[in-house]
Amino acid sequence: MSRSLAEQIEFVATHQRRQEAEVLADALRAGLAEIYQDALVQAFLAGEVPRTWMVEEIGADRLREIEQRRDAFEKDLAWGLKRA
Repeated sequence: MSRSLAEQIEFVATHQRRQEAEVLADALRAGLAEIYQDALVQAFLAGEVPRTWMVEEIGADRLREIEQRRDAFEKDLAWGLKRA
């Protein structure tokens, strides 16, 4: 992005007719939610978070997608190692 963080906050606040503090609070919540979900996925894939907790936190559909991607990656890796 070419605009500074302060400019982006000011733009959003102005165009949505909101206080800058509100914009910052929403940005923090949205950013933290994304970072939290990324950390959850990493912990799950490392075996540090149980599946039941993941279903509660991100939902069964998203968890199935993550598991399918993991399984496909592991299958591709195994195939690649056999060919090496």
